[in-house]
Amino acid sequence: MARFGRSFVQAATQPQYAQGLFTAAQQMGVAPGRRRAKEEQQKRVGMLRDMGAVERADYMASIAETPQELMQAEAAKAAAVKQGSLESLRGLEAARQAAGSAEEKQQIEQIMARVAVQAGVDPVTIAGRTQEEELRETRLEEVKANQQKRLQTERSKNVVAAWSAMSEADRVKFKDQLPVDDQLLIDNAELQDLERQKRVEEIEAWKVSKDAPLPVASVEAVINNLTDGDVKSALKADLAAIVEQLPTEGKEYSYAGQRSKLASQIKAINDKAFRATVAEDSARIADERFDRSTIRQVEADIATYRPTKAQVEARATELEQKADEWGDDVEDFMERSEKELINEYEQRQRKRLNLLVPSYERPEDVSESFTNEQEELITANMNEYGKTREEIITALKKKGRL
Repeated sequence: MARFGRSFVQAATQPQYAQGLFTAAQQMGVAPGRRRAKEEQQKRVGMLRDMGAVERADYMASIAETPQELMQAEAAKAAAVKQGSLESLRGLEAARQAAGSAEEKQQIEQIMARVAVQAGVDPVTIAGRTQEEELRETRLEEVKANQQKRLQTERSKNVVAAWSAMSEADRVKFKDQLPVDDQLLIDNAELQDLERQKRVEEIEAWKVSKDAPLPVASVEAVINNLTDGDVKSALKADLAAIVEQLPTEGKEYSYAGQRSKLASQIKAINDKAFRATVAEDSARIADERFDRSTIRQVEADIATYRPTKAQVEARATELEQKADEWGDDVEDFMERSEKELINEYEQRQRKRLNLLVPSYERPEDVSESFTNEQEELITANMNEYGKTREEIITALKKKGRL
């Protein structure tokens, strides 16, 4: 009874809601501090966003609380200074090439020497280094493109594999929900499935009638068309093992039911050959689609590229300095420099395209020139219909629009 009394008194003097009010009061007390801390953090983030890389590194060094944080800030500053110096060197190199006199070139080279000390590189090699960077970037782009192609190929194979494992009713619903490109994959798989079903019917006919021929040759033909050597070898070995069990003319089967068993085994091989075929077709179609998309994108870049005014003026200055070498027939340096820059850009993009799509071959009529209005028409049709430049040019010529 005494214990009950103590509990009753404690509950009356310290109720649960009082503890909740105490906790709420504590949270109210710390809320302003949290709010101020959050505002200061947002203010700091905004300030850092507006700073340059070097200024940001200096600020982080000023608020560093440990030797490790200070070392990290100093390393970030060194990297930012070097990156800025490299960018300055590239700009100075372009200015040096465009300089009109030997005196101007010498002055720029002196500045480059001072900047190069900060960057830790030789200013003389900056142009070659830039070319190496460009090649490295192209190689990285090639690796990235190959990774994207593999992912797209695997996705296409998975779509068709999922469709293959479904019932007829589910296949129709599944296909209707797919995008157009994936529906084209299913269209091809459906054609292959019709051939598979035809072979199944021939196998079933052979199972119940001695006079019906066994479609070994047609199954073997499907296997031979596969490109995966391991899958092809395994299926051919399985089919050969079945053929060896077929009795020769005038002979009987070894045991009752052997004919039905062999028919089931051949149907299983036929199904495996079908799945392997649609998987390879899906991969091939996905690769071709990816390559066509890459070609369209690069060719659209080539068709729409125009150099900046600064680039044209710098090249025009170079051409003007070489006027004595060319003779007096150079009438418009700006026009000539723009054409040269466009041609150089096209050559670089063609090399890039050959890396990204090794099978790409530039058609002969790509070099054909068109007016600005015609180029706009070609580009608009490429974007609208998703065709290559050559396909659009051929179609527009047939329609008499080029």
